Amino acid sequence: MAVWACNDHQQMLSQLEELERQNLADSLMTNDSLAINLCDYFDNHGTPNERMRAHYMLARTYTDREEAPQALEEFMKSIESADTTAADCDFSKLSRVCGQMAQLLFENNLPRNAISVFRDAYHYSSKAGEGAIAVEYYAQQARCYYELNLPDSFVYIASNAISMFQAYGDTLSANTEKGPVSYLLAKRGEYTKAKAYLDSYESQYD
Repeated sequence: MAVWACNDHQQMLSQLEELERQNLADSLMTNDSLAINLCDYFDNHGTPNERMRAHYMLARTYTDREEAPQALEEFMKSIESADTTAADCDFSKLSRVCGQMAQLLFENNLPRNAISVFRDAYHYSSKAGEGAIAVEYYAQQARCYYELNLPDSFVYIASNAISMFQAYGDTLSANTEKGPVSYLLAKRGEYTKAKAYLDSYESQYD
């Protein structure tokens, strides 16, 4: 690769990294011009991970601009850019792309679609060795089932999530799930199980 081409690539990477720093700092990202230019460049000259990162930043920009259709389109392009067969695939980043896309789907009243993408987020986070984060994505599926009025599926996912959170020592997240689970168990007459969840919740604060 020519020296000028290397310099151009490094400059574009630096600009991408600056956008990523803004995103991590939770800065409001509303100017899509730079992100669009970065996507155009990396689509032609970047690695799969670089293309994924660029489209992710454009998706985050559209999210901040409250332009959900464009954001969802860019989230999907980001996911499709990743090469999950490559040894250097950034599964950690990919899981976050999926997780934020799923959250946006949920917020736009598409819980059934969100379930599928939360599952992907859980899968990729697990592959990245981020078990504690993966459980968060797994647990988010329960909210979707609740919105779909599928209480049995909610209880199944939330109960599993409680056990998984406890395995990672995340008592706070586990307890957050116990109230709704005990309520739905009581509604379907499983009072012993419901009481067990309530008792275990209360014991954390004795």
